[in-house]
Amino acid sequence: MESFRLSLDWHGHFKNSKPLNNYIMKKWLIRKIFGSKKFWYALGGIVIPIIATKLGVPEDTVEKIWMTIVGLLLAQGAADIGVYMNKKSD
Repeated sequence: MESFRLSLDWHGHFKNSKPLNNYIMKKWLIRKIFGSKKFWYALGGIVIPIIATKLGVPEDTVEKIWMTIVGLLLAQGAADIGVYMNKKSD
C-alpha cells in the first residue's frame, strides 16, 4: 500500500496542490477528527458537565462523570500510542 504524506511550503500551504486537493484534504481531516474517539470523549467532557449542571445534577456527581470521561480520554490516548508503536516497529 502506498503511504500518504503531506508536504507544506513555507507559507503553510500544501505543495503542488490545487483548490480541489485542498478541499479533499479538508474533508479527509474532518473525517479523521470526527472518527476519533478522543475527539468525542473531549467533546463529551465539555458538553456533559454543562448539561448536567443545567439539569441540577449535584456537583460531586458531575465531577465523577467528568473524571470518568478524562480517564477514558487518557486511556484512549495510551491505546493509540500503543497502536502507533506497534505499527512503527513492523
